[in-house]
Amino acid sequence: MIALLAATGCQETIDRVRGKEPPPCPRIAILSDAAQYTQFRPGAGRDITDIAYEAEIVGYEGYCTHHEKNASIEVVLKLMIDVTRGPAGSDGASEIRYFFAVPDRAKQVFASPFKFERGTPKIRMIEDEIVVNIPMRSGDSVHNADIWVGFQLSPDQLELNRKRKR
Repeated sequence: MIALLAATGCQETIDRVRGKEPPPCPRIAILSDAAQYTQFRPGAGRDITDIAYEAEIVGYEGYCTHHEKNASIEVVLKLMIDVTRGPAGSDGASEIRYFFAVPDRAKQVFASPFKFERGTPKIRMIEDEIVVNIPMRSGDSVHNADIWVGFQLSPDQLELNRKRKR
């Protein structure tokens, strides 16, 4: 299970001082089908004039700590999201939901509020540090503990993203 924890420990720093190279971090992948988010205004319209806002995961920063005692890897990430107001957008607050998932293990969904101020067409959100704890199973390696990142999309939003890629 993915658990949110306070960042703790500096084992990698201690290992480096002792001349021991730490193990690698898990691979982090922004899923292409879930990297964009389009929110339409309420109603049936679904053309460009009906877009309230669009968002894109544009990157991340992070590091990891290996905990040998409890056989886990703690990954600390900051997600960067650009949000652009659409033609049907308005001033005010809204929310975007995104996830971190470790395939075949767990998925955690987060909600991030944002607000367009008057006259602001685009904002960059940098999420607070999110800590993902990945318990390692017997025989596991960091290479089968990938972390997938994406927006939590409705079936219609996912289909729209897939159509845009064709």
